[in-house]
Amino acid sequence: NDLILSLHLTINDCYYIHLYVNDMSLFNVFNDEYMKWFGRNPPSRSCIQMDLDDGVDVMLDACLYINSYEAMTSGRRKYREVVHVQCMSDWAPMCIGPYSQANVIADSVVYIAGQIPLIPGNMELLSSASYSDIFEYISHCIVLSIRHVARILHSLDTSLQSTISCILYINTNNSAIDRLIQDNRLNISNILRLVNYLLITNSNEKLDENDKTLIYSREINTVYSNDDESNESIDDLSDESINLVVKHPISIVFVDGLPRDAPIEVETVGCTSRISSDSLSYTNNSYNNVDININQLDKYTTN
Repeated sequence: NDLILSLHLTINDCYYIHLYVNDMSLFNVFNDEYMKWFGRNPPSRSCIQMDLDDGVDVMLDACLYINSYEAMTSGRRKYREVVHVQCMSDWAPMCIGPYSQANVIADSVVYIAGQIPLIPGNMELLSSASYSDIFEYISHCIVLSIRHVARILHSLDTSLQSTISCILYINTNNSAIDRLIQDNRLNISNILRLVNYLLITNSNEKLDENDKTLIYSREINTVYSNDDESNESIDDLSDESINLVVKHPISIVFVDGLPRDAPIEVETVGCTSRISSDSLSYTNNSYNNVDININQLDKYTTN
């Protein structure tokens, strides 16, 4: 706040914050202090646990858009718009802390809070109890988290196909992730292919031909299956489909902890439909080139 004030700005101009903590068990303590600093439309946020310097319990970085809070409160929504849902529904998870689901800057770029695999209707983490295969469980956690992103983007009249970047945080202290690591089954290639596929197909959330509203009733385990002709396999996607996707670099980051001890968290940046249809360059690479890059990554992740 002191640094921001020295620049003649206000802390409410923050639209995204990365919060790094030394001990995720103190999550509620951090939140109690954090929430004192922001009003009705707080910045979006991701939170991870990592080793910090000795004596440092918390660190953060912040992105600001100059005078955006004043513009927003005066009704100039095209300057900055906030999605901040605090009630429980079957749509997407409500915020579990003092942050917003999304901040849209200049009617152009959409910054979405980190999403973990919470079931929206009860706000419980997707349980591994009913899964015999742990990798399948982790895959479904990724699908569910990215589906949350898809629904937030859809509420802003855009989609996963407008993704500019995607960060997948993997919690190495989560018991399910630890089992995969111990069994040498944490297959980075398959994880990257899955994330790519979900972004390309907009998480397979289909538009109804009659009313053009999203059908949200699809079961999690059919989101990327091949049960009907509309569900193409990742190898069957046409070059035309792939070329419609905005370039979206995907980063995988291993961390020491996540909120609720979630196995994964997805952080994405997208763009509005105005930008994705007008201004961005599109990928011209074939999917085979992506495969080559993914396979090259495996030699660095064998251990």
